[in-house]
Amino acid sequence: MPILLSKKTGRIEKNRGRVFFGRERHDSNRIENGHPAGYPMRGIRTGQFLYIRNLKPDRFPSGDDPAKKQDNDRGPAKTFVVTHKDDPAIKPFYERAYGKRPAEELYDLAKDPGQLNNVAADPAYKKTRSKLQSELNQWMATVNDPRRPGGSDPDIFAAIRFIKDRDNA
Repeated sequence: MPILLSKKTGRIEKNRGRVFFGRERHDSNRIENGHPAGYPMRGIRTGQFLYIRNLKPDRFPSGDDPAKKQDNDRGPAKTFVVTHKDDPAIKPFYERAYGKRPAEELYDLAKDPGQLNNVAADPAYKKTRSKLQSELNQWMATVNDPRRPGGSDPDIFAAIRFIKDRDNA
C-alpha cells in the first residue's frame, strides 16, 4: 500500500491511472523439458480497460490440457465441465475456465465489468488497443522485462527451476 498512497495525505494518489502486472508461473501444472513451465502474460489495467498480452497462447493457462489431466482441481464441478466440454450448453463454460487464450485480450470494463467480451479484434477499439499495447511495451522496457519485444532472453524464466525441482535434481 505505501507505493499507492500519497505521503502527504495517506490516500491513494489520483494520478495513478493504471496498474501494470505480469505472471510467469505460479504452479507446476505443466512440464516441459523435464521441469515446470508457466503461462507468461503481461497486462495493464486502467479505470476503463483491461489489456492482457498472453505470451504463450499455445499453452493452456491452467496447466496441461485439463481434459487429459485433473491437476488443478479434482472437484465435481471441474469434472463435470471437462467431461461435458463438447456439449453446446457447457462448452462456453469450459472455454472460459480452461480453454486457451488468444494472444491479446481487451475488455471495456465500463460496458463489460465481468470481462466476458474480448474486444481486442473489434475495429471500434483499435486506437485503445494500440495505446495500451504501446504503454505496456514502454513499461516492459522500463523494467527491463526479458519478455519485452526485442528482449534479451524471453525464455529465461523457463530455465529457472522451482525450489522443489532443485531439491530433487
